[in-house]
Amino acid sequence: MSNIMQDLHAIGLNPFAVKLLAESVLKSPLAPMTVGKPQGFFFPIQRSDCPGWVGARITVEAVPANSDATVRLAPQPDGSIAVQP
Repeated sequence: MSNIMQDLHAIGLNPFAVKLLAESVLKSPLAPMTVGKPQGFFFPIQRSDCPGWVGARITVEAVPANSDATVRLAPQPDGSIAVQP
């Protein structure tokens, strides 16, 4: 778990906020509906310190305990983030 937390921090995301979102998804009725079928939603944000942005599109998928869920995030030169197994 510490590697993903470090990876999130390295790309500028609050790892504790991401963990809270993940835990909330897993505790919600949405979790079983997303297995193998990721669900996305738009979360609007209006902040003066985020000029030029109106929100974030977030996609979530619950991962069952019997699957291989090991990944690493890798920032790319173009600013995107790649998920590496």
